[in-house]
Amino acid sequence: MRNWFKENYKHLSRILDFSIDFIFERLFCIIPILILIIFVSWIFLKYSIIINAKEVEAQEILLFGISLENLSTWLAVIGLVATAFWSLLQYEKSRTAKQQEKASEIAKSFSDELYMKCSIICEVIQNSSLYDFLQLGNMPYDSLKTFNTNEIRQIYNDDNFIDKYISEVKNANLDQIYYKILDSRISFNTFRGLKAINKQYSVREARKLFILDNATLPFKFKELVSIV
Repeated sequence: MRNWFKENYKHLSRILDFSIDFIFERLFCIIPILILIIFVSWIFLKYSIIINAKEVEAQEILLFGISLENLSTWLAVIGLVATAFWSLLQYEKSRTAKQQEKASEIAKSFSDELYMKCSIICEVIQNSSLYDFLQLGNMPYDSLKTFNTNEIRQIYNDDNFIDKYISEVKNANLDQIYYKILDSRISFNTFRGLKAINKQYSVREARKLFILDNATLPFKFKELVSIV
């Protein structure tokens, strides 16, 4: 019995939290609507023709000076507005839940593919002259915040670092390292073995590597970096 109350209390708390957030997020939309409903109701009551019976034909119960018949009419109107608001709330809740579900599916698919691409980029850099040039073994790259060129210059304490980096990338022959890694992903060849014989791929040979697990990858390494 205690668990039943506990579970229902949690469910009620979630509903109330969502309802309160929903109301506050749309406060500027809800208040004008309520003002409009009150104004229209006041106009309706002010200019409506009210006929009071001269003689009481049947016993009528009054509550705060309002007959139960009139009170029930206004309660029905209020109930209609409340129902409309509740329906809107449930629709928004359902739509949000579907968006979150879809977003999680997209995020999972994206993260799986991104992880694979990042691992290839890291492997290419680690097996090139860029690894020593960037001093990745002891450089505090975890402290990067904005990751712009000014911050890079400050970390390496070199105003010409970007130009040196561009020159190093041109001379590092990253595409050939990239092709060796792709070759090892779809064949029995190992990257270490391909590196040992200094395998060089022609354009024709390289294009044959983009099958199976490599089918969605770009042909050039710099394009892979740009995509990531």
